[in-house]
Amino acid sequence: MNTSPHDAIEQAAEWAVELDSTPSQDTKVAFQTWLSSDPEHQIAWQKINRFRQSYIDLKPHAAAVNVVQDTRQRQLTRRVFLERFMALGGLSIGAGLLANRSPVGDWLAQLPADQSTNVGEQRNILTTAGALHLNTYSAINMTEAENQITIELIQGELAFTTEQTSTNKQTIVCEQLKLYPHNANYALRRHQSGEYTVSVQKGHVTARLVGQERTIHAQQSLNITNHQFKDLVAAQPYAFSWIKGRLEASDISLDTWVAEISRYTHSYIHLDSSLNTLAVMGSFPLHSLAESYDLLQNALPVTVQSPLPYVTFIRPS
Repeated sequence: MNTSPHDAIEQAAEWAVELDSTPSQDTKVAFQTWLSSDPEHQIAWQKINRFRQSYIDLKPHAAAVNVVQDTRQRQLTRRVFLERFMALGGLSIGAGLLANRSPVGDWLAQLPADQSTNVGEQRNILTTAGALHLNTYSAINMTEAENQITIELIQGELAFTTEQTSTNKQTIVCEQLKLYPHNANYALRRHQSGEYTVSVQKGHVTARLVGQERTIHAQQSLNITNHQFKDLVAAQPYAFSWIKGRLEASDISLDTWVAEISRYTHSYIHLDSSLNTLAVMGSFPLHSLAESYDLLQNALPVTVQSPLPYVTFIRPS
C-alpha cells in the first residue's frame, strides 16, 4: 500500500478512538494488520501516541460533539465518542503534528495581561481616544493617564479606530517597535514567527525602531523582520475586515486563506499541496467556519471534510 501521510494520520486517529476502550480481539487483530501493512501507518501511529501523552490533561473542546461516523467497522454514538475523546486528552493534530495552542495554553500565556482573548474570540474596548479591538488569541497591557494611552501588544493582533474629536495621544509598543498614530485607523499584528505587520486604513502612523523611522500612510502595510523595516506594500483587506468578523480575501492564495482561517480555530486544517496556489476571493465569516467552508466549496473545485474533531481536510473535488 502507498498511503499518503495525511490519510495515515486520519486512519491512526480513528484507530486511537477504537482502541481507547476495551477492544475486542478482532479489533486488535485488525489494528495490527493495518499497522503492519504500510510504513506510513507506523509513523502515523507513533505521532498519534505522542499526542495522546501530550494532551492527557486537556479538556475536550466543544468541537468534540462532531462524532466520528461511518468508521470502517461501525458508527460511534455521541456519548461513547465523547468518553473516548476525553480519555485521549483532547487529541489535536497540528502542522508538523505539533499543536501550538490549546484552551490551557491560552489561559497560561495570557495570565499576566490586562486584556486578552482566546482562540476564535474578539473583543472591543472603549478608550478615551477611540475603540481598541483585540483579535483572536491576543493579549495587551494598557495604561491611560494625562491624555496619553500606551498599549503594549504581548501577542496576537490589535486595531485602533480613532475618534476624530479626541486629543489623546497614543503610543503602541511591541518589544523595540513603537508606533505613533496620527488620526489613524490602523492595525498591528505580531506573528508567531516574531515578525510584525503594521497596516493603516486611514491617517498615518510613524513607526520607530532603534535608528530607524518610517511613515505608513493610508492603505499601506509595513512588515518588520529581524528588527528591520521592509518595503511598504498595499494593505490587505483582511488586515481590517476581522474587526467586523469577516475575512475579506482579494485574490489571495488558498494556502494564505487557510493560514488566516486557522487563527480562529483549535482545529488543524490540512490543505492538499496541489491546491496551494488557487486564488481566493470573497468575504468569509470568522465566527462560522462551517459557513466559510461552504462558501469555499462553492467558489473553488475543493472538498472540505472533517472526519474527526479538531481535524479538517481540504482536498481536490
